[in-house]
Amino acid sequence: MGSGGRRPCLQERSFEQAQRQQDALDVQVRQIAGASGSADQLAKWADLKDEGVLTDAEFQAQKAKLLDSSKTVANDATSGNG
Repeated sequence: MGSGGRRPCLQERSFEQAQRQQDALDVQVRQIAGASGSADQLAKWADLKDEGVLTDAEFQAQKAKLLDSSKTVANDATSGNG
């Protein structure tokens, strides 16, 4: 009559693990945002991807943001030197 094993525990653990990974990612994002140099930032994102913290899609999105912000900074710098 009610075999109701507690399967939500597995789901809860998966959710908690995902939340911990997201928290770790948030910390990494803050650290990377404070780092200098696009190459360093890109390398750190690649490390996160290799560690499984970021998916390939997340890595590509962050890479695109980084490259876009680098272009903006480069444009600002060259227009200031002119």
